[in-house]
Amino acid sequence: MNEVFHPGIKVYFFDLDGCIYLGNKLALGVKSLLHELDRNHIQYSFITNNSRQTAREIAEKLKNFGLDVAATKIIPVTDVIGKYLKEKFGTVSVKTVGSANLNYAIAIEGHRIIPLEDKEKTDVIVVGRDVDFTYEKLQKISEEVGRGSLVIGTNSDLYHPGEGGKKIPETGAIIAAIQAVTGTTIEYIGKPEPYLFLHGLRMYGTKPDSCVMIGDNLDTDILGGRRVGMKTVWVTNNVNKELSHQYSDLTVRSIYDLYEMILKPQKKQKEHFKGGDC
Repeated sequence: MNEVFHPGIKVYFFDLDGCIYLGNKLALGVKSLLHELDRNHIQYSFITNNSRQTAREIAEKLKNFGLDVAATKIIPVTDVIGKYLKEKFGTVSVKTVGSANLNYAIAIEGHRIIPLEDKEKTDVIVVGRDVDFTYEKLQKISEEVGRGSLVIGTNSDLYHPGEGGKKIPETGAIIAAIQAVTGTTIEYIGKPEPYLFLHGLRMYGTKPDSCVMIGDNLDTDILGGRRVGMKTVWVTNNVNKELSHQYSDLTVRSIYDLYEMILKPQKKQKEHFKGGDC
């Protein structure tokens, strides 16, 4: 049996955008796959570089797709950035570029939020996906860096896939502009960096070699999962790509194909018992 399906696997971690759903469209086979995991009492969770929505909001989105997923199963960078800052720096002052949810998640961990336009110097500037990013914001961030503030990006994705093959600009595109202007190298906490993966492992009290990371992005989902020691499944979404890669233990064209691969060994086992061979 393929090593990503063996009985020693305790948790399957899934990416969301481009894996479970594309924009506002659920990927084919997702409901059946999660039902099969539930039926076999196999745990699963979702790790996402989404820096605008909280776990509760994502759970609501999944509910609208007909998926009853607890918010506790969802690990968005939005909800954990405040914890990361506290673990690394203690309580700090923070200016943000992104969303109200990002502000709230940082503030709830005890950090002091300072408006970006405020003249007071801040310890850290956290940059997430900002759909209202402007030239003025870029200028203010550049000035803050010049005063010694540290910039941290939520995730390095340049874009995420939308419906119809659209590319939706992401945090990495904003960070690229900031790096070009300031000449600094900016660190991230999202995939492929280890923090979200390690957070998931702590949640389930398990080790990397008993987990599988499933996603569509080789440079974030698959590379990141591989780096921390997880098994990996690359979902190509039927794009004409070579069905093998050094990062992935298994490559499939779609979530539906993955569902069928998980189901087939069980069907064979049932047929074996029905045949009276045991």
